[in-house]
Formats: sequence, structure tokens, C-alpha cells
Amino acid sequence: MNTETTVLFTTTPIPLQDLVRKQKEDIQFVIDYKNSKFRNKSLLVYLTNLDIKCRLHLESIEDALPLVKDYLHLPQIATAPDLDDAVVQILLHMQGKPSLLSFDPTEFIAENRDILDTWMKRIRNLPLFALYATGEFDEVVQALPADENISVAGLNYVNLIKHPFFALLVEDVRPEEYSYNEVLFNKYIFAGKNLFYYFAVKENPLFIGSLIAMEGEEAMQQFLAAAAADNSRYDQIAGSLNVPSLR
Repeated sequence: MNTETTVLFTTTPIPLQDLVRKQKEDIQFVIDYKNSKFRNKSLLVYLTNLDIKCRLHLESIEDALPLVKDYLHLPQIATAPDLDDAVVQILLHMQGKPSLLSFDPTEFIAENRDILDTWMKRIRNLPLFALYATGEFDEVVQALPADENISVAGLNYVNLIKHPFFALLVEDVRPEEYSYNEVLFNKYIFAGKNLFYYFAVKENPLFIGSLIAMEGEEAMQQFLAAAAADNSRYDQIAGSLNVPSLR
């Protein structure tokens, strides 16, 4: 099997002969969004069902805002790094921080404030989850105000944990912002996986800090080595850490 990634530029629906190639090749599809038949939510559902490596060629974030809106509300876990980029920049703008946007998103933010607030709250609760994952602060965490928003709209916030700008979104969280969401913290609601699965990645400074605190620097180095070797990060560590869903 060819181990090199082949990049295919295409539209949706993706031609069958190209989809068949992914069974034998490592294919990354680049979707020309402007010229695709499937757009907005229908495109997201189509790509999620296919479960393929893909990027979206967007002429601009501003032109693709209807797609961004549908991604914010999507109840399924999707792999859409280009949309993650857009959401991160919009959230940074909401926080009054510098962003890379080439347009003013104020109107979009006002029209979609509820779902954006959901994403923001869930993201800014992740430092609290880092404490919870150690297993040493359960009573403290569970005594905090309850967040009873268990809507599946907005679950893709977990994809931002790997984003290079993730730390900027959580760097100034105040303790009074924290709330305990029993479902998000414990249940397997993220396409059959739990929050810890998405939290335990080498790109996440919160996880690396928790890993050092729980297991020591040697364990952290072992984890990074396993991640670099493309081994299953979850299988490597779930047996040794106090994973909330496994308690």
C-alpha cells in the first residue's frame, strides 16, 4: 500500500472512482466548496458520513459564513480543520483579542450569539476538566455550579483542543466562570468517545501539564514518543491515568 498521501482536488459529490482509491491509497481530498453541489449542512453531513481526510478550499471565511454557522450547530463530530480555523478566529474576536479575520464578524456574532456562547463556555471549562481528570479534585469540581446544557449542538468544540491557538482561548479563564457538566465530562457522547479522548493529545498544553503532574515528566516523554510514532494515544495512557469515564 502506498504510504504517501495523495492530494485530490475535487467537488462534491466526490466521483466514485476517486472514493474507491482511498481503499488502497492514503488520500486527502481538497473540496472546492464554491463549485460543489453539496453546501452548508448537506456538505457537512455528507463528509461526516464518508469519514474521509479532507480540507475545504474556501475563497474566504466571510463567503462561507453559512457553512460556519451550520458547523457550529452540527450534532455530529466532523473533521473540518478549515472550519475550526474560522471558529477560533471568531471566538478570539468575541474575546476582544487579535484575530486573523479580514472582515468584521460583529453581525455574525450577534446573529449566532447563543451557539457561540455554548462553544465558548465549553472550551473555557476545559482547564477545570484538566483538574477533574486527575481524580484528586472530584468533590471540588462537582460542588461547582451545574452546567445543565447537554445539547449535542456544539459538540465539535473538542476539535479546537488541537488547534495552535487553543491556549489563547483559555489563557485568562477566571475561576468564577467554571461549571460542572456531568454529561460532557463523563459520558461517551462524542461519536462514541469521551471528552478525555479528545483532551489527551500532544497539542494540548492542559493535558501535558496534567500528565506531568499525575505521572511525572518521564511519562510525558513516553506519551510524546508514542504520539510521534503514531501509536494510539488513548490506548497508551487510558490504563494508567484516572480517566473520568472509566472510574
